[in-house]
Amino acid sequence: SSSSDWVRPWLETLGLQDAFQAVWTRDRVSEVKPSPELFLKAAADLGVEPGRCIVLEDSFNGLRAAQRAGTPCVIVPSPVTRGSDFTGAHRVLPSLAGVRVDDLLAHAVE
Repeated sequence: SSSSDWVRPWLETLGLQDAFQAVWTRDRVSEVKPSPELFLKAAADLGVEPGRCIVLEDSFNGLRAAQRAGTPCVIVPSPVTRGSDFTGAHRVLPSLAGVRVDDLLAHAVE
């Protein structure tokens, strides 16, 4: 839900810009989370059904948006959201360190 003015420079700084085929930010949608619009537009941009995608989130509103989009959601809580109720998430992980995308997809996407 961050703006492109915040996301794009970080992707460039971290050398991750080329790792993404699509980047959707709050300034590209009319409604922010918990609306599913952000996730639905990202899936459409990639030409993939929402149920065949996976959402990585750290917040309750992000989980709600993913659920409303029909997209499996893996929660990696931040220090602020740690301890929140993430009932309905496909998985809750303490970190993504050492986690492979293939493993996430195998457990979340049918």
